[in-house]
Amino acid sequence: DTLLSRGQSVLLGCRTSVAGERLRDELSARHPDGVTDVAPLDLSSFDEVEQCVESIARRGMRLSRVICNAGVHVPFASPLTDDGLELHHQVNCASHLLLVLSLLDRGVVADDAQLLYIGSEAHRLARWPRFPLGYWHAYARSKEDATAAFFALAARVPSLDVRVISPGTVETAVGRPKPALARALGRALHHTS
Repeated sequence: DTLLSRGQSVLLGCRTSVAGERLRDELSARHPDGVTDVAPLDLSSFDEVEQCVESIARRGMRLSRVICNAGVHVPFASPLTDDGLELHHQVNCASHLLLVLSLLDRGVVADDAQLLYIGSEAHRLARWPRFPLGYWHAYARSKEDATAAFFALAARVPSLDVRVISPGTVETAVGRPKPALARALGRALHHTS
């Protein structure tokens, strides 16, 4: 909303075209002077990440800001993607890096662009033993690995304004499958840390 209210163009990378078009229509209704477009982007597939980058490059776009906000947290499981990686790691870390590095390689990102990675305070749990964390461990490790990788990218490409931010506790679809007690405990832990 903020970018569109400032008259900036926004390209939404969305897992499904239907969800992307729905969001585009919603944003366009609120900001008729802003320009919003959709690019299919399923981070659970490296091929689809590459196809998205190719689509952006073909459009002749020059991106001044890239916001990596997608993520996945699958309770009670650590499934593998078709690429053979653990799902949390590929979606929350590896595919974001592939996207950004491929965009940089294609010259689609402006030299002084801002790159935002939406992290999670859960990255602090990655050093804990796997046992007490259970399925949280894969999520925490993926966020820790991505945080480290984006900080390394900032050091290697100093012209980019790279930031890793954590929004704190946010009610999203990620937490809906968790039992009510687990959600309440999670909120309590985040508010006291």
